[in-house]
Amino acid sequence: MAGQVMPKPVPEKPADDGETRHRELLDAIGRLEARLSATDMSAFTQAAPVSSDILDQYKSELKEAAKLKSQVERLQGAVRDTQAEIKAMQYEQPDLQRLSHATDELEEVISHNELAADTILSAAEAIDESATRLADQLKGSDAAAVYDIREQSIAILQACNFHDITSQRITKVLRSIKNLEERLESIHGIWGDGAFDDIAVPVEEKDEYQSLLHGPALPSEEHCSQEDIDALFD
Repeated sequence: MAGQVMPKPVPEKPADDGETRHRELLDAIGRLEARLSATDMSAFTQAAPVSSDILDQYKSELKEAAKLKSQVERLQGAVRDTQAEIKAMQYEQPDLQRLSHATDELEEVISHNELAADTILSAAEAIDESATRLADQLKGSDAAAVYDIREQSIAILQACNFHDITSQRITKVLRSIKNLEERLESIHGIWGDGAFDDIAVPVEEKDEYQSLLHGPALPSEEHCSQEDIDALFD
């Protein structure tokens, strides 16, 4: 019709990107289903035993891991027990080192033995000298009795050799204890200072008499003198 305006054709709406991706995904799934349906299923049947072997291997490894865990726990318990024993060997009381205290005690034994031996030797020599002078003034049976005294004095002098023997043996024990103390200190250093902080020292059971026995005191320790003890009876 002359003079009539024709409407412009409406262009088609372009496909949305999301719809395009959705369509592509559906097409890919379809192709995958087709490929799977055409695949020989015998391949999956042959693969099943391999998966079972792997599963059995995993089970075996889990059992071994459980055994290892149990052994590690037992080893950890043994280490804790060892730490407790080492701390008990080192400390008798919170402020008293057991091994160091033992070496101090043995050193005092050597010192007192030496002092006692010197006193006995000096007294025996004095007795022998007095008996010699007395023998020169006596005769007969009296002089013979004095010579017996001299022989006994000589026997005392010879017996005082015990000091050298006991000192040598105690010194050997002292070296062994000090060597042990050094080894324990080395172990203590390897584990670190904090490794023993939460370790409880085993408490030794003592009867009522043992709990009262703390002497004799060492020179470095506070103790009552003989004068203090005598004053209690004044």
